[in-house]
Amino acid sequence: MYKSMNNLIEFVASSKRGKLNKRCFRSLCIGVPLICATHLVEGSQPILDLIRTREELFCESSSIPNLTDTYLASWHLEKKERSIKFASPKDEAELSINYKPSRTNWRVAIITVSDDQGRKYLQLRLSPDCQIGRIRKLVFDEKGNVDSIQNLEASTFAVSSTEPQNPEFPKKTIHEDTQIDDRSIIALVDTGVNYLLQELYPFIATDLDGNITGYDFWDDDQRPFDKDPRSNPFFPLHHGTTVFSVLIRELKNQKVTVYRFPADDLCKFEQLLAHVETHNIRVVAMPMGSKNKTEWLCFETKARNMPQTIFIVSAGNNGIDIDKQAVYPASFDLDNLIVVSSGNKFGLLGPQSNYGRDSVDLVVPAERIPVIDHRGVKTYASGSSYAVPRVAALVGRYIKSNPQSTSVEVKKFLQDRAIPSNKIKLGWIPDPTDDFGF
Repeated sequence: MYKSMNNLIEFVASSKRGKLNKRCFRSLCIGVPLICATHLVEGSQPILDLIRTREELFCESSSIPNLTDTYLASWHLEKKERSIKFASPKDEAELSINYKPSRTNWRVAIITVSDDQGRKYLQLRLSPDCQIGRIRKLVFDEKGNVDSIQNLEASTFAVSSTEPQNPEFPKKTIHEDTQIDDRSIIALVDTGVNYLLQELYPFIATDLDGNITGYDFWDDDQRPFDKDPRSNPFFPLHHGTTVFSVLIRELKNQKVTVYRFPADDLCKFEQLLAHVETHNIRVVAMPMGSKNKTEWLCFETKARNMPQTIFIVSAGNNGIDIDKQAVYPASFDLDNLIVVSSGNKFGLLGPQSNYGRDSVDLVVPAERIPVIDHRGVKTYASGSSYAVPRVAALVGRYIKSNPQSTSVEVKKFLQDRAIPSNKIKLGWIPDPTDDFGF
């Protein structure tokens, strides 16, 4: 067995910078006697210590149980231009090494461990001299959802910080800021919002008992916390918080009902929009879309039957004419749909902003506008996603002043505010923050 392990190491690490060099690869494999040959001890000490002293990262809990009774040498080896993967022959457990930019000239190796159900569980980054960069570990709840992400120290492997991924909403029955209108006529449908941020929390709609009135249709719970793990669960994207920060700033003391969209099944939009109807929401801000018409058909059917609810959606950021290359839901022909895109303060479209004389209604300044990100850091963002909250806030303020207004009247109001533009149906609104025309 030791000989076969050595042969595998020589096969995988035949040169110092092609694949993982021998010392670096050995340090990855050795340390846990039940995994690899115990006599290979000259590897990188930090990784050796990781495996020797923190076996639970690889072997305990529900993760990688089969690593405890098999050698990597007996696993299936898959070698590609940019990766090497060891897969268990018994289940879905695997250990993968991905090289950036390639195996023959790599600058960083990303090592990912998946459990017997195929769930990614641990990820660490290595430099060619075997120095550990970031180590991230996923902690699952009883339903199998990611409850938190732990950052581990590279030297001691102790938990240095924990990032909650689905925290309880900090319920309060009485809000300190009594100037904020408790009624919510506007909803944001996005990746959720970081409701732990003190500057954002007061503007999230709740019921009389302090419970959040929105919903997470992705995780199917009442905690629409901002995260999108689809591209990388160890480093989830955050979009909704920045959009929400623009929306509440320009709404002027109105609360917003927050929804996390059902990315795993967009037909759940029928349930989401039914929830919107139940809570008498008049304006739905949706900074999202795709080119797949089929996945949005359930949304179209339900939205068409809600004529008094106004949907404000983004045109997208592909730099294309969506009259010719459709993007959904923006390209649906709905009377209660307002499609918006991003421009600068002079009315020129942003460099990647979509347009369309028939499909896009408005352009507003949304290039490098101030936002608050998921961490609570003040920064800047650009694109049609940020045109959505600006127009939604304008419409929200208008409806608050004109509560009986119909969708047709709202569109007429926006048309009267807009300056005509060649590439846009209604035109350009230079400053959506003023209340002119109310």
